[in-house]
This record gives sequence, structure tokens and C-alpha cells, in this order.
Amino acid sequence: MDMIDYGKIIFDIKPAMKKYNKTRTYIKHACVLDNRVLKRYYEGTITKPDLEILARSCYAIGCTLDEVMFYQPPEKRSIL
Repeated sequence: MDMIDYGKIIFDIKPAMKKYNKTRTYIKHACVLDNRVLKRYYEGTITKPDLEILARSCYAIGCTLDEVMFYQPPEKRSIL
């Protein structure tokens, strides 16, 4: 049985941080985050996002959730 590609959710806080002029240091202290965790969110390599961290990050940046995450559809759509 073939796996169906549903696409994926991408987290990217860099554009929002730039738009609202927030630094990584500011986010780290405002959200009480470890450097490794912040780096994963910043680089978009987070695999299991924490909703509490997302909420704190959005609050600290001053943005909405749709500014830090988006849905990337699959290249080829499969019929279910």
C-alpha cells in the first residue's frame, strides 16, 4: 500500500520577527526558551511543535499564528 502525501505544515518565524523587528535574544528571553528550541523554530526544523511555545512566540512577536506557520500542499495530489 502506497503512502499518501498530504503535504506538511511549515513553521517559519523569521519573516514575522523581521516584520515586527524582534531579535532572537528578545524572543528567547520573552518566551523563556532554550537556544536549541528557538533555533529549531527559527530555522523551521521543528518536528513536534509545542502549542504553548507557539502561543508565547506569537505573543512576544506581536503576530498571529498564520504569520509563523503555513500549509505546503503535496506536489502531486492523490485521489482519496
